Amino acid sequence: MPEQGWAEKKEIIMKLYVRVKPKVGVNQFYRCAILFTLAWLLVEVDEATKTRLENEQMLETSEDKPEGYVDIAETEESEAEKAAAEKAAAEKAEAEKAEAEKAAAEKAAAEKAAAEKAEAEKAEAEKAEAEKAEAEKAEAEKAEAEKAEAEKAEAEKAAAEKAEAEKAEAEKAAPKKANTVVAGAK
Repeated sequence: MPEQGWAEKKEIIMKLYVRVKPKVGVNQFYRCAILFTLAWLLVEVDEATKTRLENEQMLETSEDKPEGYVDIAETEESEAEKAAAEKAAAEKAEAEKAEAEKAAAEKAAAEKAAAEKAEAEKAEAEKAEAEKAEAEKAEAEKAEAEKAEAEKAEAEKAAAEKAEAEKAEAEKAAPKKANTVVAGAK
């Protein structure tokens, strides 16, 4: 059992909203080792400190949450949530941008490959066309050479026939010489 007079004293902690009175003309004020400004501050104090703050002429107090009070912890949490949401949105936008760039690069590569394939097919078709034209030209030259050879052979045949006819005509026109045997020749 505790001795009389030394009874355990429980201090009751109370919440109080406090700020410097706006019409006083100062921006900050210390009381009870606490710095107060024009913005509301939520403090947890004992009964004696609460009474001292309420009686201070420079301060305005309220037990209820005053209008315009901004809870720093809530603001910081809200700021953190906002920052996290902005970061997530930025990461999503960056991922979408990277995906779009990848898709554009793949599309460009596909278009380039298609263009190269079309160019190769065109070159192959031009080569085949050139080879065909070369073959047709060679065929035409061969036919021309064969025709010239045939005409030459025909001309030579005609010339030979003409020469044969002229020879025959010359033999026919020349007087026939008798075969004479020289006498005494034996």
